Amino acid sequence: GGTPIGAAATAFKVALTSFTTLGATYAEMESLKGLTEMLVVLARGANPDGGARDPLTKTGQRPQKTSGQDSGEDTCGGGETDYVPDPAFAEAVRLFLGLLFLGNSRPLHRHVITSVRRFPPTGQRLAEASLNQEVSMAIDAARRLGISNAAQSKGGHGALRLRPTAALASINGCQPQTGMEQRVLRRAAVPAAALIAEGVHAMIDESNTGRTTPPAEMEIVHDAIAVAYCLLQRHSDVFIGTGGGDGKGEASGRIPLHGLNIVPAAAGGDGGDGSRHERGDGETPASDALATDNETSPAETMASLVLSLTRSLQQPTLSREAAISAGVTIAAAAGAGAGTHAYAAVLADAFFPAPAPSAGEGGGWLATAGLAAPPIDAVVLGPTMGTSL
Repeated sequence: GGTPIGAAATAFKVALTSFTTLGATYAEMESLKGLTEMLVVLARGANPDGGARDPLTKTGQRPQKTSGQDSGEDTCGGGETDYVPDPAFAEAVRLFLGLLFLGNSRPLHRHVITSVRRFPPTGQRLAEASLNQEVSMAIDAARRLGISNAAQSKGGHGALRLRPTAALASINGCQPQTGMEQRVLRRAAVPAAALIAEGVHAMIDESNTGRTTPPAEMEIVHDAIAVAYCLLQRHSDVFIGTGGGDGKGEASGRIPLHGLNIVPAAAGGDGGDGSRHERGDGETPASDALATDNETSPAETMASLVLSLTRSLQQPTLSREAAISAGVTIAAAAGAGAGTHAYAAVLADAFFPAPAPSAGEGGGWLATAGLAAPPIDAVVLGPTMGTSL
């Protein structure tokens, strides 16, 4: 707009333009270090000489590194000095975080993600909002690509659709995690799961036409399924609500799964054994999810994801590593929203099914223990779906 761009913003623009011309990973890493330093200056509302302006605390000292930046705790809102960022910071950090979604950028991901931890609290919050925006745009673009006739006429469109999950895998793999990484994954959980389900189906369809899937594409789908496991394991209540439901913390009936009605756990988060299912980060509401142009209900998305992974086990067209991840992810889905006792009973019923009960006799482990069925029943793992783990 009409806001004057300071020397630091101009330097960032020049350096980012230069970055796009580099061809070697080492050179790109060195350039990223310089870009990060310029972003820190902009986040502190400072001139290139380091003189900060408009501190939000009583002192104008350089922010000190907090213990949370090493331990994985959320670094926002601690005892750190805060500053009003330069007006150009928001757009600059959005462009910087957008590098996560460029092709062949995986070696740069960790540096890009962890750079946010160097910003003062207000800068971190702006960076998190920008990352949410970039994730949402990347997922939307990938899902639109999947329904494009032009894309489907070319081989490899399934893996191409799954490429944004590489950034999510890097966000998930950045250890120790801060609250930012956990919240970003949580907000992206439903649209990312829908994208993974569509991409897995597309890759299986391509293989069934006789196409040989290159190793690089196998690696992409393996990473995507690993992300799906993380989403179901750590943020399952986003899909089913706390104790089963529509992802908004309220029980809402049954989850459709291939025409089967699966009874969710008892309302209020009781997994049938008196235990509570905790949220992934303890603070972000389950309904606080990214808005996308291709929205389906969280429960339907979870069912679609499980079906796609089950299909990958029924039709061994993907790599062995992807199949193993799919099996583990389905097992995680079986325990979503369930207490530990109900989850154990579900797995016992799946792997050691009891014969059909005679008159006066009890049924399987769940029935014998008097536990409520979890949202995704043992049928996901059992012979009804034709799954072999």
